[in-house]
Amino acid sequence: GNGPERVSEKLSEKKVVKKAIYKPPVFVPPPPPVFEKPTEEFINIDRCNHCKKKRDAWESPLVMCDICPRSFHLNCIGIREEDLPEGDWKCPRCAEREAHEMKKYNDMVKRMRDTVDRETQRHREMEDREAKREAEKEERDSRLFAEKDERERVRVADKEKRDSERAKVKEANEKQRAEEKAKRDAEKEKQRLLKRYPMEDMMLEAEEIEMAAAEGCPPPPTVP
Repeated sequence: GNGPERVSEKLSEKKVVKKAIYKPPVFVPPPPPVFEKPTEEFINIDRCNHCKKKRDAWESPLVMCDICPRSFHLNCIGIREEDLPEGDWKCPRCAEREAHEMKKYNDMVKRMRDTVDRETQRHREMEDREAKREAEKEERDSRLFAEKDERERVRVADKEKRDSERAKVKEANEKQRAEEKAKRDAEKEKQRLLKRYPMEDMMLEAEEIEMAAAEGCPPPPTVP
């Protein structure tokens, strides 16, 4: 039969529907924080935020932050003048704050990525288990259909054998009845002829007796 093929087609349609419904999560990280200069103008203080001394103290230049009003002596923060960038400069406080914000952002992105990875792995394991169950069910259904087809084949073969035997018995019985009927009909026809032509039968019998006597054979049996 074509039962296993029908089961396989149904299972394939079911898998296609499931795949069409489920879409694995896609990790889209949020945009990173943007550290921009304040829109409002401000005036940097003329004292070092570290040592609280004024501009010319320690004979060290006072560098001013472009993000906040703080200022620092180069000696107080341990950098040289040639180490300063050409563009905007961020003081240690602002740089630390931005680093902290970036760390928070990176940690958040890592947690999101881990969550998506766990969800993807969970769905993949679910799909593997579902595929395994479907394969086992398909194999079981195929085996059941095969056993059913085998039973049906055996039943049909037994029925054909019984029908053949019945046909042979019926044919033999009909043949026997036909032969018996033919014998009865022949006997009836013989009796009818004997009743209709008794003198001819007697003459034929006398001729047979004479011929048997002439040949030295015993006479044929007479019809009573």
